[in-house]
Amino acid sequence: MDAWWLPLALLAVAALSLLLFRLRRMQRRQRDAVREIRESKLYAHVYPLLIRCEKLHVEQIALYSDGLYIQLYRPAGRMLTYRFEQHGFHPVPPPRLYPMAQALAVDWKALADPRKYTFKPQVRVHSNGDREEYFEYNITTAYKDQLQRAIYERQRARL
Repeated sequence: MDAWWLPLALLAVAALSLLLFRLRRMQRRQRDAVREIRESKLYAHVYPLLIRCEKLHVEQIALYSDGLYIQLYRPAGRMLTYRFEQHGFHPVPPPRLYPMAQALAVDWKALADPRKYTFKPQVRVHSNGDREEYFEYNITTAYKDQLQRAIYERQRARL
């Protein structure tokens, strides 16, 4: 009975090491894809908008293949749109959309903090039945309340 444990343990170790090797390779590919996106002309064109948005009150960021949509909570309901085709760029192909969404979080540290923003892949179904995947960053309720309190305190201090 004890003779079966050793080959079984070796098999389990081999399977775990193979799984670890695949995970590392996948992470390396994702890291390379994000680096490639950050070095692209499109991202260099979008980057100044991100820097400007760090100072705004952002509620949601949605990244579609045709553009970047940023919704502000102050002023309420204001939407900043960056359509790629209007700036001379082609739509982002679906395999490059996720690395671009991750690149946004690399350059805007608040997006990477799960206490401040949540990240969710979404699917939009068009009227003809086509499905389009896109990615959203949404502000958390606690962080939005914290920012609203800070705004209120600044206004109160002025009076």
